[in-house]
Amino acid sequence: MSSISSKWVPKQRDYVSEHKQFNKPTTVTTNHPLGVIVASKQQTVTSTTSSPIIDPLSAKISQVDIDPLSRALSAAISTNKKESSDGIAATTPDTFEPWSSKKSLILNQYSTTKKISMTTAMNNTNDEATIDNSKASDMTTTSERIKNRLEQLDAFEGGQQTQSLTQQEYINRINEMSRDMSQAWKSDQRVKTLKIAIQCCKLLADMNVMEFYPSKFCLITDVLDTFGKMVYTRLLEKCAPPNGKIPDRIVIDLVPETTRETARNWFYKIAIIRELLPRILVEAAILKCYNFLSATHYQSTLVQLVKMCRGIGDPLVAAYARCYICRVSIDIDFKHREPIEVAFTDLCQSFHQITTPTVKNLYASQKLTTSIYLSLYSPALDWVVQCLLHKLDDKKIEQMINKTKAGLDVPSGGIVLNALLNTLPPSHVRAKVQTYIGMINDCDEQYFPKSILYRSLGLSLLLSPPESTPSDIQILSSVWKVVTKFKDPSSYMACAEVWTELISKEYTIREVNTMIGDIIKHLTPDRAFEEYYGRLHAIMIKLLTNVEDFAALFSMDKILPFLDLFQRENVRVDIFKSILHAFVSRNSQEKTNDPVLIAAMIHCAKCVHDTLGALTNDDELREVSGLLSAIIRKVDYGKDVEQELKFCVEARGLFGYIDSVTITLIQKVNKLAISTYHNVNGVHSAATSSFIRACMAFCYITIPTLEHPLHKLQLYTLCSQTAYLNQSPSQGDGFLKTAITLLSEFPKQIEIEGKPISSDRYLYESITNIMGTLVVVPDNPDGSVLYLANGLSNVISQMKCFDEASETRALLLMNMLCFLTTQVQSTLPYHIPKVESNDTLYGNDENFINEIHQRLSRLCEQIIQILKDMGNTNPKRQSSLALEFFNRFIAHTDLSQPKCLKFVVNLWNLIQKNASPDTQKTAKRMLIAIEINSNSDQSFKHLLELLSGTMNETSRVSSRSSSTSNSIQSFNTGD
Repeated sequence: MSSISSKWVPKQRDYVSEHKQFNKPTTVTTNHPLGVIVASKQQTVTSTTSSPIIDPLSAKISQVDIDPLSRALSAAISTNKKESSDGIAATTPDTFEPWSSKKSLILNQYSTTKKISMTTAMNNTNDEATIDNSKASDMTTTSERIKNRLEQLDAFEGGQQTQSLTQQEYINRINEMSRDMSQAWKSDQRVKTLKIAIQCCKLLADMNVMEFYPSKFCLITDVLDTFGKMVYTRLLEKCAPPNGKIPDRIVIDLVPETTRETARNWFYKIAIIRELLPRILVEAAILKCYNFLSATHYQSTLVQLVKMCRGIGDPLVAAYARCYICRVSIDIDFKHREPIEVAFTDLCQSFHQITTPTVKNLYASQKLTTSIYLSLYSPALDWVVQCLLHKLDDKKIEQMINKTKAGLDVPSGGIVLNALLNTLPPSHVRAKVQTYIGMINDCDEQYFPKSILYRSLGLSLLLSPPESTPSDIQILSSVWKVVTKFKDPSSYMACAEVWTELISKEYTIREVNTMIGDIIKHLTPDRAFEEYYGRLHAIMIKLLTNVEDFAALFSMDKILPFLDLFQRENVRVDIFKSILHAFVSRNSQEKTNDPVLIAAMIHCAKCVHDTLGALTNDDELREVSGLLSAIIRKVDYGKDVEQELKFCVEARGLFGYIDSVTITLIQKVNKLAISTYHNVNGVHSAATSSFIRACMAFCYITIPTLEHPLHKLQLYTLCSQTAYLNQSPSQGDGFLKTAITLLSEFPKQIEIEGKPISSDRYLYESITNIMGTLVVVPDNPDGSVLYLANGLSNVISQMKCFDEASETRALLLMNMLCFLTTQVQSTLPYHIPKVESNDTLYGNDENFINEIHQRLSRLCEQIIQILKDMGNTNPKRQSSLALEFFNRFIAHTDLSQPKCLKFVVNLWNLIQKNASPDTQKTAKRMLIAIEINSNSDQSFKHLLELLSGTMNETSRVSSRSSSTSNSIQSFNTGD
């Protein structure tokens, strides 16, 4: 060994003592170092005899009980509460369902595919239509003013145009009119704004497509609301003093006379509108402006407007007009119920018109039945009843129920009962559920469908939790003996969707199974299920959400026939995805070994997997792979590891298309091997050894099916570590050999998250991981010394994926130097239990040590040559790479050897010549570390003296004429 000439002489290391030196003692703390320190009031009391100097940072601690951010947040919250408590009008309570939430449901429910006619006036934009408001001041008589206002409204009259539009085109046209109205207002064209609002109101009188009317009402009243807000905001601005702030509330005594006159002018203009419906709706839209004239005048006006609705001939139009007035009444004064009571009474009395030939012919001409026509009243009646019943005492509620019960045989009976079920407190409905079931049975089916009533009853029961679970079976029996007789699948499914959710929440799995069977019975004839895929999907989602025991759910004999109803491929895939999502998200930590549940989940996963192909987009592929991987991870057979390995083999055959799922299976099998190792406490029997070999064989066969080379490399390394841990060195060697062979053909770029990226960084991490594994890998008796490490070193030197300018090859060769240094130690830094590593096999054999020294010398020469070549192309990178070499050199070599010391000094000089700012900072930190180690190590102390002398000498030299090549040549004098 003494005859070997090398610059790298490994030093002997005691890893145990080094570990103790760096393993500093720790203490447990209960306070977060960055947490807020809150001083108690007792701690802030200071003595009167203390120093007169006050600490500015602690002077106000006694006033601070929380951190500044929390204090600011609480102040903001209190300010918001104060502002909200100072509102102008009485607002509705939180339990009151606002119109905005109802509006979205109405727009979704009431749609049409028919053409909708729209008749609008063509605006005259000539100069003659411009209104001269200056003449108004010269008019003294009332007749002259009325005549002038009529001229203003008629000035924008042109011809009329009628269009047939689709539903979406109609919606777009209404939105366009709303934008035109806002633009006209911004342009100070007040009369044009009013004219557009009137045109919108006239559209509500058009009944050519009745099934769309509730949605039309929502769209047009949005325009009216915008109009009302613009007028009110304008009047509020006129109340502000010159250059003053707009007031937050209206004080009648402080309203200027000009503002009052403007408000009156608006109401006068509206009062002379010829058509009754626009006059009612537009006045209702700006009714809040009465607050500028009187504090209570709006109350009598609301009642008057409701009574004016009696003059509207069409009962459906009149119902929604009353609904809008009730909306306005709620916004202005929630406590004023008189207009709502009048509206409800008039609305109920108007239902007798439905039986008249005129109305019958009207909805019959559009092929609507009486029950469908009556259902169009539901949104308006529901809103009126909600306004009427909210915060009403129990006595009045009971009177209203009794009145409804007495009139169930009239046309209005069913629809009023439906409004009550939708509006009454759910707890009240549940308490008297049998009463309401009887009332539903007494209703006349020809006027209002019982399916809607039973659906409303179910929705109300869903909102009120039962007193005990399971609920009274008598309730379900009373309802379902009627519902199951429905012949129309649409009526049946309307109830089944709601009551299935109720049953899954409040009853046992037996009732759920019976319910599913009844649904199959009703939808199988004439393949009716094809029309209700959406509702069937919703029913399945509710079952997955509410049934806690998945195994019991999929053990029902009716669940598979129910899933067979989803025969269209895309619908079938969607429902199976929903099932997988529900199973995965139920409890991520919960495992299962139930064979029925596993079989069901694998069946769903297989159907979803088989739909994937070359045209599948990345998002869907990512979603499906995540689901399948999660399903695989949730399967756990406990100590029956052979059954779990069998499951992985079957899953590999089913889900081989997706690489990420294959990786999950490989990792699962590795986990199986590790769990087996722990179960036997590292002492394998013949049976467990055979099982470990089977696991490793599974991985060895499966990894080549992957496409991504980096995944292959990482998994080969992982499996080798698992094999060595389980005392299977031959299989571990096989994994490492394959990994090293894979490196020789590794590409320059790999795809990460869909983007091509240089493979250097990932290769550096993976190869370093392999070296760390090789530290404890024993040599094969049939092979040469460190044959795996020698093969890895040769592959690193010959890899084509590294560019000539890349530092990765040199860094890996430096790491190989560190690896070989550990092999000459008498004891390795770590071991695998029950596996004899090279320190035991060779026992510091001289031939073994000489072989390693020869390899160290060859590697050193390779690295020096790389540094020389880099000096001619990129001196700064040469400097940073030399610093990496310097770091490893002083950590692993014997600095007491003169040749090592001289070489490291030359290496330091090379670093200083062309160092970048970052390299200089790192070098300074490294010098500090050397200084710290010099206190306990004489070799580091001597090195520090040499490096300090070199730096002082360098600082005195003003000219750096020596070339980098001369500095490199000095490496050769290290011997």
